[in-house]
Order: sequence, then structure tokens, then C-alpha cells
Amino acid sequence: MMSGQYLHVSCKDFSLLVDTAQVEEVSAFNEDDSNAVWRGEVLPLLDLSALLLGEAAHKNRDCLILKYTQGDAVSYFAAAVGGVSSIENIAEGEFSAIPQLAFPYNDYFDKAYIHPQTSQCIYRLRSDALFHHLEGVNHDD
Repeated sequence: MMSGQYLHVSCKDFSLLVDTAQVEEVSAFNEDDSNAVWRGEVLPLLDLSALLLGEAAHKNRDCLILKYTQGDAVSYFAAAVGGVSSIENIAEGEFSAIPQLAFPYNDYFDKAYIHPQTSQCIYRLRSDALFHHLEGVNHDD
């Protein structure tokens, strides 16, 4: 069974897994910054804590530079998270389905993982969820 690598991040009340194939870089980010500059380019910025819980993460959080590929087009954006804790190797069969309830989180998560040591439920971020949110909010094409 193939396993994938996921970056384990926190966003206030949520623990999330982000596919490392999407992560270009992890850097420090301060809430005083109003945008993210990466390799000389200003990137669209999304605060995951604000998106999921309506409240931005505290100062000195981490920022993920994420890549989204659609066909031949590659787009980059920044996602602020509360912190990065580890890289996890998880086989697809170790994930569980999440209940399809009438709340917006189903738009962002596709699977759940119960960490074997901590019994913590960690949600896997859908690969396209954040990019599509940015298209509608603050992504300039």
C-alpha cells in the first residue's frame, strides 16, 4: 500500500494534513504582514484560521507557500497557519471518510486520520479547496 507524505499543521481548533506535493516552502510569517512576498512575487494570502474559524492565528505563525497545478498552469499562493508540527507518512487506507454534514468544512476536507499515538483526529485538506477559495476572494488572474 502506497503512503503519502503530509505536513501536519495546526489552525487554532483544527489539526490538518497538507499534501507535501503542494508545499513549495515553509517560512515564518508575522500578522503585521498584509501580504506574502515569495521570490520577489506578491502572492495571494489566505489565513487558514480566519477561513475556518473566523479568527486569525496569533503572531509568529508559519506560512506555507502552496502550489496548485491545473493542466499546464501552475499557480502559487500563501497560506498562514498556526504552526507546523511534523511530516507524516500515511497510507491512503489509513484515512477514514468524514461525515457529510451541512457545514462548510466539507468544502475543505476530504478525509480524516486518527493519529495512532495521540488518538487526535486530523483532517486532510482537499488539494484544490484553498485555490478555489482564493479564486473567488482575492486571487488576481
